[in-house]
Amino acid sequence: MFLKNNVVFFNKKETIDLFIQRINSEKISVRKLFNKEFPIKKTLMIKPKNIDRNQKENIQKKLINILKNENNILFSYLHGSFLNEAFRDIDIGIFLNKNFSKKKVLTYELSLEEKLSELIPFPCDVRVINNASLSFK
Repeated sequence: MFLKNNVVFFNKKETIDLFIQRINSEKISVRKLFNKEFPIKKTLMIKPKNIDRNQKENIQKKLINILKNENNILFSYLHGSFLNEAFRDIDIGIFLNKNFSKKKVLTYELSLEEKLSELIPFPCDVRVINNASLSFK
């Protein structure tokens, strides 16, 4: 186990051993697998960042430049804690053109997140919103 960029990492053996130990010790539900004490959750827990307004504006400009060059995206928007306060990640909603295959949405989200992670110094959470519930929209 080690800490890098405020993320706790477990090596494969530690994670698998703890996973098996946890499953063998109790009836397990998906919710329990991802609670705070379990390594899968810990690998996803990132400490909140607090940066100044100018840094946030620079990141927003960078995101705009990247996303406007994505041919499949009709529009995008930022939402979540990044806009107003300390944040763990940057939440981005994207609306894709109507010809984009629904079967490829997850792959597209993940590949765009990966692309952004190479260009932006903070994790990005990208979600296609074309078929999102009205409460999300």
